[in-house]
Amino acid sequence: MKKTIVHLSSRYSFHGSFVSSKRFFNFLQNDKKLINIYLTARIDEEFKNDVRYITPFHNKFTYKLFHYFDKLINYFFHKKITKSYWSNSKISYFDISNIEVLKKADLIFLYWVNDGFLSLKNINDILNLGKPVIWRFSDMWPFTGGCHYAFNCNQYKSSCIKCPQLSKRYLNNLSYSNFKIKKKWKLDNLTIISPSSYLEKTIKQSYLFKNVKVKKILNSVDIKNFKPLKKNNKKLRILVGPFNSQDKIRKGYDLFVKLLNYIKQKKLDIKFETFGTFKHYDESNLVKNNGFIKKKDLSKLYAKSDMYLFLSKGDNSPNTIAESLSCGTPIITFKNNGTDDYCINDYNSFVLKEFNEEKIFELLNKILNKKINIKLKSINARLFAKKHLSDNSISKKLNRLVNETIENKYIK
Repeated sequence: MKKTIVHLSSRYSFHGSFVSSKRFFNFLQNDKKLINIYLTARIDEEFKNDVRYITPFHNKFTYKLFHYFDKLINYFFHKKITKSYWSNSKISYFDISNIEVLKKADLIFLYWVNDGFLSLKNINDILNLGKPVIWRFSDMWPFTGGCHYAFNCNQYKSSCIKCPQLSKRYLNNLSYSNFKIKKKWKLDNLTIISPSSYLEKTIKQSYLFKNVKVKKILNSVDIKNFKPLKKNNKKLRILVGPFNSQDKIRKGYDLFVKLLNYIKQKKLDIKFETFGTFKHYDESNLVKNNGFIKKKDLSKLYAKSDMYLFLSKGDNSPNTIAESLSCGTPIITFKNNGTDDYCINDYNSFVLKEFNEEKIFELLNKILNKKINIKLKSINARLFAKKHLSDNSISKKLNRLVNETIENKYIK
């Protein structure tokens, strides 16, 4: 008899974490023993009958409306002092008990569920259904008081009493209130998927999930579509980004500006190309803005670039890193930003201990003067992606975990 898996994700979309949810969903659809249903609050792409809105009242408009309410609560209790992403998820816009397909599911799969999609109560109700639940973490939100990236804060290891990302104008502590609710979640039937060693480590250090089973499954990449192309660049071509208005600082835009100013002083003959909705304005002709790029065009952008400069200060398992490696484009980055599983220093990438504009300049200068063989790094990047990040390799790990989880339910 076929088993039913219900997937819950805030969006069915081409953005970040939602790409990963779609990949997992498609992988599991290939298993003929399973019935897969994807429930969401917003659909941005063409979809089939097995992708549907969680209620008839959900659509793009209500998605924006509920997200606005979520942000309004943040402001009412604590005026934000940073532009980093923060979710409180206090309000429930539907009742889990009214979603029949969830009550009949053999397994429930959670992904990124914020922006007014699943509330803290909704998640609690799902965990109380007594069904096996697999939750693929995209960031740190599940085990914090509301932030998606804690950066240098370690309060998720204890209580999140004083969130540094919120001001202290009001006595009512929103982050601690959220954390107390999460402490009541029933975790007996939960399995967590971490997309990186970095996030896996923080999960095991967290107060909430330190005793929960964690399985590391890296992001995969379609190696047939993301593939190397011949590079014929007159100047050293460096891809950098993605930069979007809401999280450009987390993605290291300020570091990019710092690097640019340093390079202008030194007069290095290179060309930067940015991607993402946020555009950099510069009169020096050092930067070309590509804006938002669709996946099919993004693969060409990676493949035509000599290097990909990844400056994010907080990430867990960036899709862009896997895609760049698959295109045979080595990475320049620094440690502790979720790239450790992908970027191997002096093999397929250049990994600094921390951001340093002088060292990045020196590295680019050596590449320009052919003191470093980036062609070999490019070959190694593609080999690494084919061996470790292919859809086939990752889907096998996922299917094995899912089938074992369902089988254990019936053994119990």
